Amino acid sequence: MSFADYVLSAFPEINGKLVAFAILTVFVVLNLTGIQVAAKVQYAMVIILILALLVFAGFGFIHLEPGYFSEEQFFTGGFTGVMSAAALLSMATSGTPHFIILTIYVLCSIIILSGMNIGDVANIGNTLANCVQVILCLAIITMPKKIPEIWKRSQFHINDNAYTFLCILGALVSAAFVYYECLEIQVGHIIGIFVYLAIACIYPIIRAKFHKIEINISYEEA
Repeated sequence: MSFADYVLSAFPEINGKLVAFAILTVFVVLNLTGIQVAAKVQYAMVIILILALLVFAGFGFIHLEPGYFSEEQFFTGGFTGVMSAAALLSMATSGTPHFIILTIYVLCSIIILSGMNIGDVANIGNTLANCVQVILCLAIITMPKKIPEIWKRSQFHINDNAYTFLCILGALVSAAFVYYECLEIQVGHIIGIFVYLAIACIYPIIRAKFHKIEINISYEEA
């Protein structure tokens, strides 16, 4: 949607929803073609981004006015705004299986074409994702004890106390993201998030009680 806004600033007669849908489709196709193609495209985009920022800074510097960093114009959202933005972008680097990408593609297409508030949708999705991150960070604390030999051989091996500290720190950061994201969405949405989480926790318990569940444990060395 942001990309569409930039296009509309230059070509106001174009349908913004179709532009957003088109760029969404391009990125989905790039991700489905494989990591190597996506990495090359991303590499090129980073170079273009750096050049664009340098040009913007170069031409913009001469127009810098006194008081630009005044309280009224700088840090307008305060610390809460910064943390909310960080939380919103915290999931931007996640590797994702193809079937999940396609699911997200369908959902995003519906959101774009129906005109839903993309900010609310993003905050709700990231709040749920960061709730899961809290659980994951706490769950992997036990990894060195469960697979000690593999952990010792790992290229990422560190002191157990430092590892535990980083896991707890990750959980706290994710929990902080949840808090600041909740400040950006409506109370009804927050209630819906916790209802969803409650169902997600209760469902596997009920399923395990009435169905025989087999868990295939596998580890991949890194």
